[in-house]
Amino acid sequence: MLSQLSLKRKLLLFALVPVLVLSLLGCVRLFELLHNYRLASQSYHAVEVGRRLADLIYELQQERGLSAAYIACNGECFADSLQAQQQRVSAQITALQNSPHLLQLSRQLSPAAQHLLQTKLEALRLGKQALENNRRELLSRDESASLNFYSDFNYELLLGIANLQSLSSNVQQARAYADLAALLRIQELAVRERGLINGMLLKRQFDTDSYERLLALITEQDQSIDLFRASAIVEHKQRLEAMLQDSKSQALNNVREQLRQQDAITRQAHKFASLLGYGGLLHEFKNFLLRGDGQYQQGFNAKLESLEQILERLKSSKALSANQQQAIAQIRDKLNEYRHKMQLIAAMQSRGAKVEEIDPLVQISDDQMLDALKALSQPKPPVTPEVWWQLASERIRQMDAIADSVSDDILNLSNAQRGQSLRLIALYLLSAAITIGLLLFLGRALSHNLLRRIYAIANNMRLMTRDPNLDLDIKVEGKDELADMAKALGQMLSERQKSYQQLKQAAAVFDYSGEGIVITDADNRIELVNPAFSRITGYSLEEVKGKNPSILNSYRHDKTFFSQMWDSLLTNNKWEGEIWNRRKDGEIYPEFLAITLVRDDNNNILKHIGLFVDISHRKKYEQDIWYQAHFDILTKLPNRKMFSERLHHELLQAHIHGHKLAILLIDLDRFKYINDVLGHKRGDLLLQQVARRLESLPDEQKFVARIGGDEFAVILPHYKNDAALTAVADRVKALFGSSFDIDGQDTLISVSFGIGVYPEDGDDIDALTRNTETAMYSAKDNGRDNYQYFTPSMNASMLERLQLEQRLRSAVLHQEFCLHYQPIVSMETGQITSVEALLRWNDPEYGWVSPEKFIPIAENNGLIEPIGEWVLEQALKDLSHWHAEGIKLDMAINVSSRQCINVSGVSFDTLLAEAIKRHGIAPERLHIEITESMLLDDSPHCLEVLNSIRQLGVAIHMDDFGTGFSSLSYLRKFPISVIKIDKSFVDNALVNEADASLVRAIVMMGKSLDLQLVAEGIETRAQWILLKSMGCDYGQGYLLSRPLPAKSLTPILIQGESFIRQLLA
Repeated sequence: MLSQLSLKRKLLLFALVPVLVLSLLGCVRLFELLHNYRLASQSYHAVEVGRRLADLIYELQQERGLSAAYIACNGECFADSLQAQQQRVSAQITALQNSPHLLQLSRQLSPAAQHLLQTKLEALRLGKQALENNRRELLSRDESASLNFYSDFNYELLLGIANLQSLSSNVQQARAYADLAALLRIQELAVRERGLINGMLLKRQFDTDSYERLLALITEQDQSIDLFRASAIVEHKQRLEAMLQDSKSQALNNVREQLRQQDAITRQAHKFASLLGYGGLLHEFKNFLLRGDGQYQQGFNAKLESLEQILERLKSSKALSANQQQAIAQIRDKLNEYRHKMQLIAAMQSRGAKVEEIDPLVQISDDQMLDALKALSQPKPPVTPEVWWQLASERIRQMDAIADSVSDDILNLSNAQRGQSLRLIALYLLSAAITIGLLLFLGRALSHNLLRRIYAIANNMRLMTRDPNLDLDIKVEGKDELADMAKALGQMLSERQKSYQQLKQAAAVFDYSGEGIVITDADNRIELVNPAFSRITGYSLEEVKGKNPSILNSYRHDKTFFSQMWDSLLTNNKWEGEIWNRRKDGEIYPEFLAITLVRDDNNNILKHIGLFVDISHRKKYEQDIWYQAHFDILTKLPNRKMFSERLHHELLQAHIHGHKLAILLIDLDRFKYINDVLGHKRGDLLLQQVARRLESLPDEQKFVARIGGDEFAVILPHYKNDAALTAVADRVKALFGSSFDIDGQDTLISVSFGIGVYPEDGDDIDALTRNTETAMYSAKDNGRDNYQYFTPSMNASMLERLQLEQRLRSAVLHQEFCLHYQPIVSMETGQITSVEALLRWNDPEYGWVSPEKFIPIAENNGLIEPIGEWVLEQALKDLSHWHAEGIKLDMAINVSSRQCINVSGVSFDTLLAEAIKRHGIAPERLHIEITESMLLDDSPHCLEVLNSIRQLGVAIHMDDFGTGFSSLSYLRKFPISVIKIDKSFVDNALVNEADASLVRAIVMMGKSLDLQLVAEGIETRAQWILLKSMGCDYGQGYLLSRPLPAKSLTPILIQGESFIRQLLA
């Protein structure tokens, strides 16, 4: 279509191209600026909504505090204040629901975000109804349930603010959002602390359970403040620090300290009472009176000494009131009285007095001491509820003021972002208009100049075509390319007349010759070809004219071949011999080629004339025989025979020239598994694609071969240094980083390969390949998906592995395995809900063998299937035994992906169903734990087996989550019920904020998918508290119990919750 346009229009189109490109780029940039403005506007409305959410949270916190006080006094106080606060909260909710900013924000969001916003608004509406119900049932419901409702409501509102954070594209604004959410969280904890202490003060009773809850609240509050200090913007941290250092905060901390001291006094009083009553001092006193045994006197003296020590500790406390000091004195007097009476009993018994004689003389009334103990354990509150309420409320008000200032900062950032976006849009529109105007002006001037001169040259060329012998005077203007074109046109006119006759003679030779003829110029660019050339190669003259004959290159010949060819041409002006070339359709064919150089009088090359004949038929038979003997039919790669011949040749060259040589022996990891699951046809397709990727390595001197079923080899005859060799190895590993498309199904596979270097790792073929193969097996032992250089120690490691494999086979035959169980505890109730079955092997000769050593070997050689069946039987047998003893708990069993392959002919879900039925276990009592690697296989067979297991009623847990290619899509696709957070994250969560954030993200992701979470590897109480605060449902680790045999674990299971509470106390 363009050929039908005039040159003027073509130049016009050519000039329009940059204008259109600039216009397109301008539109793209303008759309980006408009998008940024829309985001800034969206962020502005989100900020306004967030401010209203923050205000609502504060008012709800005020209502919660008044409600707690109202409940504590049974509705006899704070009624009017509570009603007024409830009206303010309802008004805030209504204002939020009818906010114009909320309406504008909804219009600007994406459909998915709009749906999420509508969901949150519906939840707010339902929450408002639930709030009304909670208000009506305030005195009739359980106190904790009523107050927890406010905490849950505020938590949902905090999540709403966190969701608004994602709408901001400004990093500083997003950080301010995070600071606001953290401040509101601290404020919520302060409100809960105010309510709890106020309830304690109103009841005028001090119990240790209430203080335990208070201590947990204070600890969580301090942790939140520390986290804010570590991550907040400097200005926000300074505001919070100023509040924490003022006198009101110090007064509040003093109240906390007084409560702590009173708690210590109460605990000592309880301990004193336990040493006094049954089994204590009084018990020893009466037993000695009745029996006269000296051991009771010794027990009495020991108890008396312990009681006096407690009194000394109590007496040293600075928090004792006058009544408590008097109570201590009364108790001490009573203890002295018991001491004197005990001495009297001993003296009278030594004189032979009867019990009837002694008893009236040693009777003691305990009422006074019991009253004194009661005074100690129930101290007077350190402050009045009114004073505490005022202190705590002032602190909450200060936090709310800080939160308001942060909201103002966010709003200012949003307004600045909007203003900047508008200024950039205006500036860009002005710049675009000026640029387009200049381009149009310059394009018009340049096109006019070019057209005038090109039209003149075109007119001369038309005159030349009419008469080959025409003598024209070509006018040359200027010194640019068009002037050069005019000069060349004049030269061409003179030369054209000379060559006209020569071309007529050559045409006859070309047309009727049976040999292919090609003529190239001095620069070896094709000028002429005859019909025989087109018939043999498939190329017409139009397709090859001006191109180098290398377009026929088959790449069958190396650089040396062509260097020798050109040396002969330049020396003898001719060359002839056999050569492989490529036709237009890609077919490679042999030909006999003769090339002659044509030189001028100055010995300069003028032409190259090539004549050739096709000798395909003769060569094909020879080639077929050689190919079948040296190449792999499936992958088209060289086979083991050719690999050995090539390696022998390269080793000889390396020996002669004294350079190094490296070979890589590559084995596909778990190829047998993929072959069994996908079928041999797809396995063959995978091998072919692997071959193509290996051939794509950039090293031109490499040699790639397939030497076995799933084994490949690469020879690197020349490499510069160790770093270059490592780079090649890394490239080989990177080739398998992406999936293979096998009949439309993405399939991932890794490789393990060994690297051997001549002469260090072997100076002949056998030694070098044997040691390199040892390095390959070492790579497999190190977890696959890696490579290893050969070291002499690997031979010892290989021998050790073979010995371990033999012992493992013997262990399967003689059942040398056992199971240990580790409890899994509910973080909410402290109850042991389930145990995880862990395989252990006690070798008779070498003792306990780590599962990390023998499990990979069992998976590689197929022993994992009989071992897995034994584990299933033994675990269900132990579980059935516990259930028979009345211990109701669940059990988790680890399952390898190899067990789902169905190599033995019986699917694992069938084995599981039969075992459950055989042992009489309810399916819901059994959990199957899988690893992420099984999901990454992503085979329909694995998904089918997992779905069948889930249909049995057996839950599926994801073990070691986060250590692999964790993916939300996998969690949605596969029937997962529980996520187990890996120990590596739990270990560092207290000291590494990155790990803590990862755990928090995993918890949020799990909660969003309605999945429960188990934290593995908990070893300290601080880890337990942190993970519980993050929202984990269950915990597992050495803090609770090491893995134990079933017999040793049974007493712990019987104690249950009491045992766990002792550990966590």
